[in-house]
Amino acid sequence: MKVTIPDELKKDVPPTRWGKMLSATPVVMAVVATMLAGLASSEMTRAQYDRALAAQQQSKAGDQWSFFQAKRLRGAYQRNTADLLQAVMEFARLTPRC
Repeated sequence: MKVTIPDELKKDVPPTRWGKMLSATPVVMAVVATMLAGLASSEMTRAQYDRALAAQQQSKAGDQWSFFQAKRLRGAYQRNTADLLQAVMEFARLTPRC
């Protein structure tokens, strides 16, 4: 696809090397802007992935902590039950038979 510059704009730009550079500047800037937009888009995608991964790892850490707390609570409950049973029940001493 060839870009044509209207005659009204051509007569405003002098046909020197500097004039050609000035007329090419918008094209170059458009290409640079497109490249930067592509980089920004890929960085945004990467940031979203990192955020989702961090949330997943935080959820796993929370699950591990909950599991640890449940085990600790269950152990404390069992120790309290054993202490209560020992306090309530009377044990008969065993005598050796000879």
